[in-house]
Amino acid sequence: MKHVLLVCLRDVNFYKNNVAISLADIEHNDPFVMLKSFPIISKSDLITHKNDFLNRQYRKSFLSKSSSSGSSGFGVEVYRNKKAADIEKAFFSHHWGKFGFNVESSRTIRIGQDALRASSQRPTFRQGSRLMLSPTHISENNIDEIAMSILKFKPDFIHGYPSCIYQLACLLDSINVKIKVKAVLLASEPVFNSQLKMMKDVFIGEISANYGLSERTNLAFSTYEENEGMSYTFDELYSVNEFIDDELGTQIIGTSLWNEAMPLIRYQTQDYVKITSDNKIHIDGRQQHYLIAKDGSKIPSLIVDDVPWQYISQIQIKQPKSGCIILYVVLKMDVHIDGAIEFIMNRQKALWAEWFDVEIVVKEKLERTQAGKINLVIFD
Repeated sequence: MKHVLLVCLRDVNFYKNNVAISLADIEHNDPFVMLKSFPIISKSDLITHKNDFLNRQYRKSFLSKSSSSGSSGFGVEVYRNKKAADIEKAFFSHHWGKFGFNVESSRTIRIGQDALRASSQRPTFRQGSRLMLSPTHISENNIDEIAMSILKFKPDFIHGYPSCIYQLACLLDSINVKIKVKAVLLASEPVFNSQLKMMKDVFIGEISANYGLSERTNLAFSTYEENEGMSYTFDELYSVNEFIDDELGTQIIGTSLWNEAMPLIRYQTQDYVKITSDNKIHIDGRQQHYLIAKDGSKIPSLIVDDVPWQYISQIQIKQPKSGCIILYVVLKMDVHIDGAIEFIMNRQKALWAEWFDVEIVVKEKLERTQAGKINLVIFD
């Protein structure tokens, strides 16, 4: 911690210009006390002063860049060197290695951007020890071929976005196929408890999720417990994790400990948690996923978990204006549309009429991002 703060004051213009303490103060005092002298920074700070956050000892041409998708309205760019990337991989190896996972050699179904294929190509292909499954090919038309590929491959692990893995689980369940694995490894993306239950039923094994973000200021892991859902443990060696209350709830504030090329100190993640009386941490939602009710209050979108999942395979929430939500739903196979829509609508009106006017729109498929995942919430 002390080393990171010293680097910031010595080599990063933003902190040199905005922090009143000196290098000597950091050298001779508790670094966690000195941390409080640093301002809390936001995504807009990164956009406005993006070059000022780069360590002047590094050149961009020698760094790798990652960008957020801009789901909060704008994207941010973060730079890091190979050492920082390798250290992050080590954290994943440590946490998921508990299940026997090895990124180089484990027999893994991988569902992600790196597996995307053109619509004219087959849904799966081999890449070393991995069976790559294109997210855009997970559909009723392809499920028989996908199931045969998976059964032949005999995976130990499944790794990908929760929305994709859940969709796959629903389709496999519809043809009565179950897969025994050591673990399902979920990338950082909102996920409903009911979706986790379906995954657990179809993919017989442990389920572990990670919480992280493109800015890489925090890292947390959770193992699914059927009666408790997902409670996350934030890795204190990876980052300094602060939980600060604001008008929406308890926001995660992160300080990266390993990215010297672009150190972010006390960064507002715009992600929120609930901390129980026994100190269990549950991810409550992302700021950009909060819905605005009729009275102007903001409500986490994960409340929509309480829908008739016996009819629905996928869901997406659109908020065209305050107090109004449209639920885009993809129905499961062999569901009678009229009866299902009436049931879903009556259920939603009973639950949310006080806060939202609700409309149901049936879709054959939901739009995916370039990375292959489905955004939970979209706004006009």
